[in-house]
Amino acid sequence: MGSRKDRMINEAARRRAAKMYGDMLKENNALLKKEVGWLLSDMGKSRKIMGQDLSNSLKRSCQEMASDLHRWIVENEKNRLQAIGQDAQLRAAAARNNTNSTREYLQSFNSQHRERAMVMRENRALYVKRLVNGDRSRINGAKKYMNGQRKYLLDLLDQDFGVKRNYVW
Repeated sequence: MGSRKDRMINEAARRRAAKMYGDMLKENNALLKKEVGWLLSDMGKSRKIMGQDLSNSLKRSCQEMASDLHRWIVENEKNRLQAIGQDAQLRAAAARNNTNSTREYLQSFNSQHRERAMVMRENRALYVKRLVNGDRSRINGAKKYMNGQRKYLLDLLDQDFGVKRNYVW
C-alpha cells in the first residue's frame, strides 16, 4: 500500500478532483448555452438585415454542433479528472523521490495539451467549412464562436498549470 500520510494525501486529492470536476461541468454547461445563444443571435441579426427567415437546416446544424460540442466537453472533463488524479500521484511521488517524476508529469501534460489543440483545430476547420457557403455575417458568427472556444480552452490549460502560458495555434 503506502504510508498513512500518502493515503491521506491521495484521498484529499481525490476529493478536490471530484469537486473540481462538478464545478467544471456546471461552468461548461453555462458557457455552452451562452455561446450557442450568441451564435443564434448573430444569425438572427443577419436574418433581419436580409429580411429572410432562418432556414430549418441552419437551426438543425447549430443544434447538432451544440450537442457535438457538449459531448466533446464532457469527454474532455472525464479525461481531465483522470489527469488530475494522475497529477496528485505524480506530485506525491515527486515529493518523495527526485525530479524525474516531475519531468514525467510535465511531459504527460504537454502531450495531452497537444492532443486537445489538435482536436480543437479539427473542430474549428469543420465548423468554418460547414458555414463557408453562407453569407458573411454567418461566417463572422462562426469566427466569434470559435474564438470563444479557443479562449475557453486556453483558460482550461492555464488552470492545469496555475500559470499563464503562450500556446501556438
